[in-house]
Amino acid sequence: MKIDNRRIALVCGLLIGCVIMLCPGFAYAGASLSLTGGNLWEIGPVKAQEDATSTANQWTVTNNNSGGTEHIDIKVEENTGHWSAWITQSNNNNTTNKFVLRENNSSTSSLLIKSTNVRLKDNLADTESHQFGLWFKAPPTDSDEGAHTLTVTLTATGWVWQLNETTCNALAGWAWYTTNGRSACWSKCLASSVSWNKGVGSDSDNPGAYTCASGYTLQQRMEAAVAGEWYKIVSNVAGTNITSSHNGSSGYSVISALAIADCIDGTRDLCSTDGCLGSSWSTINSALRTWAGAAGKSALPYLATDAGTSQTDNDYWDACSQNSSNDVPLGCTDGLFCHNKKVCGDSDRNRCWAAACGRSDGGMWGNSARVLGHISCSAQDFMSTSKMYYYESFRAVVRP
Repeated sequence: MKIDNRRIALVCGLLIGCVIMLCPGFAYAGASLSLTGGNLWEIGPVKAQEDATSTANQWTVTNNNSGGTEHIDIKVEENTGHWSAWITQSNNNNTTNKFVLRENNSSTSSLLIKSTNVRLKDNLADTESHQFGLWFKAPPTDSDEGAHTLTVTLTATGWVWQLNETTCNALAGWAWYTTNGRSACWSKCLASSVSWNKGVGSDSDNPGAYTCASGYTLQQRMEAAVAGEWYKIVSNVAGTNITSSHNGSSGYSVISALAIADCIDGTRDLCSTDGCLGSSWSTINSALRTWAGAAGKSALPYLATDAGTSQTDNDYWDACSQNSSNDVPLGCTDGLFCHNKKVCGDSDRNRCWAAACGRSDGGMWGNSARVLGHISCSAQDFMSTSKMYYYESFRAVVRP
């Protein structure tokens, strides 16, 4: 086989080649696939049911910065239309003009490549590669003779947006931070005058009643959070059905920091009954820490210890201290991260709800939650969980 850019070509007794196609109807952030490696696999004259392996010809298909995961399908076609691919799992191609083509080798457990698409690789991640070779078996006696060319086609399909540093930084209102060894996508301040756990009074062991919305992708929910389209994230909070009429500040009094932060990933991960988080400062903080540190999930800022009184134990403090303390998710340098502003250039200063209860010394744990920032990166305070004071705000953190 010979590779020309993203083409491989099959000839003679046989030439086998590959071509890459992009599946119509799917959007890609960039060129979806690249194909490298291998040479023209010129098998030459072959006898009936003789086989050959592309030992020296290995190809590598790469998800070429598409910004998401995608499936890779493969199929084979023959140029004259006389030969066709064998579709039975055994290699006993005893039917006239039926050849066998597999990925890598003759094992019946290896992928059988057909004239219609079959799955070569599921969920090929952004920039990830898959290497493959080919094994061919010629048709039986009495089959069409002469030169034949087989064309192998690779198709990218099922593209799904993937959160990583590049895609995070491309979203308005979000920025990628590595805080104390933990990488995640951090939002700007999303709202103020918002309670920690709407509708349950001042009670830190109860996350409150809320239901996550359905029908939106992670990317759409992250964009909705910045736009204040709360109905795309939660469908109900504390008995209130959330609609587009609650967009922006109209929804501050009916949403909660826990509900929005928990549902950005599309699923409710916090427990849902009174007392479910625990019965002490330590147990509640432990449950919140597990929630806030989980991979593939969204939450409020993470504290590695109950107190969180050092930069290495407090991811908010660490994020705030980076980039000259400027608020990168908000996209401005005139407002420090610790001020938790919603708009560049205003005089707003807010405190950010955290995934922790009580004071840093363990006091007031039963009825309050931790708030961070406002006057400095290291500043901590506490507030009754049901309070909606104008300076109580929140950011969301989404982990890949």
